[in-house]
Amino acid sequence: MENLKQHTNRESGIMAQQHISVVEMGYVGLCTSVGFASKGIKILAADKNHNKIDSINNGLPPFYEPELEGFLQKATKTGYLKAMLDVRKAILNTDVTFITVGTPSKSDGSIDLN
Repeated sequence: MENLKQHTNRESGIMAQQHISVVEMGYVGLCTSVGFASKGIKILAADKNHNKIDSINNGLPPFYEPELEGFLQKATKTGYLKAMLDVRKAILNTDVTFITVGTPSKSDGSIDLN
């Protein structure tokens, strides 16, 4: 995990903080964001849902997962996680982007891989 946390500028030899963006704040996206933030990695979390962004920035996850709320509150209070509506800005201002969109499903609940 240390390799993700910092990388070296090859010309100057200076260690720099790495930034990661995560697009879509569903279950996978938010849990991934909080996990990286809890390891000291700066996260820009992007989603198009204004209510979800407000909730996340206030330390309140939009769904229940054991211990997630405490980790999210710590990540937002320390500045390691910031949620935003501007997906483009999040991607352009980070070193790595994870896109965590939901899997489409059929009316019976099975996965639609078409």
